[in-house]
Amino acid sequence: IRLSLVGSEMCIRDSIKTFDAMPCIGATVDDLDIAMFRQLYLPKAVPEDVLREDGRDVELQLQSLGFFDKRYGCPTYAGILFFGKQVERFLPGAYIQYVRFGGKGRESEVKSEYKFAGNLCEVLFRLDTFVDTSIINRRPVPVSALREKTLMDYPHWATRELLMNAICHRTYESNGPIQFYPVSYTHLTLPTIC
Repeated sequence: IRLSLVGSEMCIRDSIKTFDAMPCIGATVDDLDIAMFRQLYLPKAVPEDVLREDGRDVELQLQSLGFFDKRYGCPTYAGILFFGKQVERFLPGAYIQYVRFGGKGRESEVKSEYKFAGNLCEVLFRLDTFVDTSIINRRPVPVSALREKTLMDYPHWATRELLMNAICHRTYESNGPIQFYPVSYTHLTLPTIC
């Protein structure tokens, strides 16, 4: 049975151009957080008047946005990434790892590590909060006797953009996570953007 699954997956790959559009064989609509799709995503992706008139079932709604494949009766990998209840069950490397080392490099002692796992709707919010509260490291620096200037280790929007690009442009076929860590007070690195 495994051989036939592999063979059919190869045929599917030939007909679909991007990995995220491929059906996630073995997953079902029950593996998606439908409440999140309906309450968080749909109102932002589709105009309110169109939603009111949309009488389609949830699978057709998901399919119209690229999150479900009715031909195979399963979510696409994009559906799993955005709304999956257990993303790593289907995509083992689909998480983000932040590591702070004690010295200058990966060979140093690990001081702290954070793993951001789950679907992108949850992870992106948590990651944005983490960047703002833990990585930026805002601190006041006196400019004069009556004035202070806020100094940051890394610019918030540049750091956020770097991470969003890594998340959006990586291939989720790999088993490794997106890793990022500070090299110094002026440099962050993302060694696994693939």
